[in-house]
Amino acid sequence: MSLCGLFTATIGSFPLDDSEKNRSRILDDLIKLDLDFPNYPQLIEMGKQFLDDIDRGVSPIGLEPFNWTVKYIKKKRMEDKIRLKACLTGPFTLAFYVKKANSTNTFSIFNTALADKEKVEEFTDMLSKTCQAYGKTAKMIFIDEPMLSLIVGKRIILGYTQNDIITIYNKLRDACGDTYVGTHVCGKISPLLAQTLLTTDLDILSHEYYGTPHNFDVYSKRDLDASDKMLAVGCLSAKDENVESVNHIKSIMEKSTKKYGNNMIFTPDDGFGNLIVKGSKEIGYRIAIRKLKNMKKAIHKIK
Repeated sequence: MSLCGLFTATIGSFPLDDSEKNRSRILDDLIKLDLDFPNYPQLIEMGKQFLDDIDRGVSPIGLEPFNWTVKYIKKKRMEDKIRLKACLTGPFTLAFYVKKANSTNTFSIFNTALADKEKVEEFTDMLSKTCQAYGKTAKMIFIDEPMLSLIVGKRIILGYTQNDIITIYNKLRDACGDTYVGTHVCGKISPLLAQTLLTTDLDILSHEYYGTPHNFDVYSKRDLDASDKMLAVGCLSAKDENVESVNHIKSIMEKSTKKYGNNMIFTPDDGFGNLIVKGSKEIGYRIAIRKLKNMKKAIHKIK
């Protein structure tokens, strides 16, 4: 890991319908904000983006929004200025979106392909090709695995082992090439999950900290340094319509740097895809941009 300093990034999703007009709007807004690692606009639901390509026989899967973004940035002649971040839905979470053929209507992770290790391995192979494609252009890649915090609590369920999880992450990380690679796991991170992630070859571990302050307790600076990992700290809510003040965000950043040092990425807790306010995606989007503006202002105050 040679990435040193304090940086800003986005997770990916925004509460707008997918269209070229909205993609362009988001990218233009992110460029104006001058974030260090803006993610391509992820306006397709995170499972659908990849599963639809599998159904259509497209390979590598899930690339269209990323490729569109690369072309847009080149058209604006900004490819040397924008450090583009890419995200992909990880194999555990992708499997969660696939319901078993003989499952009941009762919601349970046991009724999904998440309980099928062979299917998860199959998705890992498919996503490795996506990682290879991302790695040619993206400056940072995040493997989004919101379901992992449910699989790994005090113990690991569904028949997985620590080694299974580490092997899958390392395979994807290896496929990404020389770019920086992290995972975004939201929710409460258990000590066992933290230990597992620290053992992977990943460069960056991204979690909610604003909405889940418990996560400040699961990593130590010594363990992060020993495993050569950088944290991506969620410093504002992606769900609450109230815009956090610059000073409030700054206080989360200062707490983070005091505990973990001055090599860190700051992000929202999650993507903004569900930030729909008073039934309006437009209002939610405007609020999301205001939050990101304050995040950028806050980091300038601590640098």
